[in-house]
Amino acid sequence: MLWCWSTISRWGRFQDVDESAYYEYLCKRNKIAVLYCAEPFANDGSTISALLKAIKRTMAGEYSRELSAKVSAGKRRLVEAGFRGGGSPGYGLRRLLVDQHGNPKGILKRGENKSIMTDRTLQILGPPEEVAIAREIFRLYVQERRTAQWISRHLNARGIASECGGPWTRIMIVNIVTNPKYIGANVTRRTVYKLGKVEVRNPPDKWLIRPNTFEPIIDVDTFRQAQPLAATRYRHYTNEELLEHLKRLLHRTGKLSAPIIQSDPKMPGSWLYADRFGSLFEAYRLVGYDHGRPLPTLELARTLRGYRRQLVKTIESELTKEGAVVRVDLASGLVKINDEFTLRVAVVPCEERPVGTRWIFRLKSKMKTDLTVMARMDPANDHAQDYYVFPRAERTQDTIAVTPEDHLRAGLYRFDDLSFLKRLARRANVEEST
Repeated sequence: MLWCWSTISRWGRFQDVDESAYYEYLCKRNKIAVLYCAEPFANDGSTISALLKAIKRTMAGEYSRELSAKVSAGKRRLVEAGFRGGGSPGYGLRRLLVDQHGNPKGILKRGENKSIMTDRTLQILGPPEEVAIAREIFRLYVQERRTAQWISRHLNARGIASECGGPWTRIMIVNIVTNPKYIGANVTRRTVYKLGKVEVRNPPDKWLIRPNTFEPIIDVDTFRQAQPLAATRYRHYTNEELLEHLKRLLHRTGKLSAPIIQSDPKMPGSWLYADRFGSLFEAYRLVGYDHGRPLPTLELARTLRGYRRQLVKTIESELTKEGAVVRVDLASGLVKINDEFTLRVAVVPCEERPVGTRWIFRLKSKMKTDLTVMARMDPANDHAQDYYVFPRAERTQDTIAVTPEDHLRAGLYRFDDLSFLKRLARRANVEEST
């Protein structure tokens, strides 16, 4: 027999008193005896103990509700006084720790919390380079009508880390362009977790906002222009609504493509069609549009994208084992190693021709990386048979066509496996380098 020592106040702070009774019953079924300490009754199953437990559990639940109301009221007073109400400061912003008299004590790093109850935190602008990126995000989103997905990939391709140090995602961009903190407002209660329940997203009219609390990153007009765009692009569409929008666009333009979808501010993002229907081409088929590309080519492209993502994950895993700090973007194939150099991972399929097979190395890319690592697939396009590495200075041609009889760059940049990356990423000790 196992023993579980507890108190009614801790065991019974559920809003439904039957819930705490249910958990006690589960303990009994598993031969765990529940003993309540600091209580004037024995948990022996008698009528008196059952009545007292029910009363005590109800009192504990009521105490929990009162405490929740007090915490919410306290947070409201802090926000109205100009202090932060909790949560992440956001990209381009920082938390300044001040004492009870308002004297600065230092900048809190990510994950750090105040240790003195009377201390408070203020929102301030972060490093100038982050502020510039935040403003660029709004410019791309509002003026150039770029989608959040496009902006995240654009930042990842440039090797710019997000607030958490990893790659950017679409949700991160959406959170930035819809958060009033970027116009200098102190905001809280966007999401709530009352009484242990799941996260609840409040509508904007229930947010707690104190405007003009600190120096803004962007002006109010720019922020207001971003809101209808976000509301249009990120509302929930049914499959029927998505296909109806696509039909109307096809009727207006006569053809469909990802750039055409993205350029229309009234259209949902192309990524949403790919996510909802499996691919853009499946969405095209459902609205009766013939994109002209053969199915085997599409299947091969989908397979190679999956192979590249797996290859990037393998590189991340192997280099991390060597002690390197690796940041990856699976969508673009960008890998940043030790914050020192970047590389792009690409897959080169084998193409069948009437006169034989060939591989086309496409070296031109919008990503300005230090290295380009290309996996050359075998004739069946099942796995990589070797790897080629091109430094930035050597990428003087846009494409290189290779046949089995050719010797690409005389084999100078050819490798049988990826072990060469370990040597590039490995950090040597001082004793090893002398």
